[in-house]
Amino acid sequence: MVRVAGSDMKVTGIVSKASLVAGAPTLTVTVAESQRLLVGGQPLVSMVLGRGTPTLPDTYRAFTQAQAHADLIRPLKNAVQSIDFVKILLWMVAGLIIASVVYLTVLERTRDIAVFKATGVSNLAIGAGICLQAVILAVTSSLVGIVLAIILAPWFPMDVVISTGAMIGLPILAIAVGILAGLFGVRRTTSVSPATAFGGP
Repeated sequence: MVRVAGSDMKVTGIVSKASLVAGAPTLTVTVAESQRLLVGGQPLVSMVLGRGTPTLPDTYRAFTQAQAHADLIRPLKNAVQSIDFVKILLWMVAGLIIASVVYLTVLERTRDIAVFKATGVSNLAIGAGICLQAVILAVTSSLVGIVLAIILAPWFPMDVVISTGAMIGLPILAIAVGILAGLFGVRRTTSVSPATAFGGP
């Protein structure tokens, strides 16, 4: 039994993945019962689901499935915008972390880079190698993130859907972030003089 609006109702079945708004519990009742609970038993209905293109009076309005979905998700608009903003911040943090790792690696290998330059290796080739290192680091991190997301998704209190497009787009975006992060290290290599290879320890 479950108590709704002061009335005891018998539970006849439980379904999963049937919530409409961010995991909020959804109760399915008959039309008559919902009218009794919500509008005092008056013969009123706010929405009817159907198939095809109905012919409606002027006072009625038909919604497509996409429009109905947009209307249902409207209360979550601010929350979705906040999540999108946090995603952008996290990508910026990820890029800065990768840039820091690459930059520190370049600092540690200053002598090696100087040797490369002294033996005739171009700045373009050295920079390409550094960017490749950053891209590999970013893509590997994105793949680890995808695996962790798939493992942890069932444990979330709300249903989490990871689309195929997101799993494909994440490594592609990681490549762009890796290239941008690698440019920080490339900038450092351009200032390394070949003469450093012949200096003391």
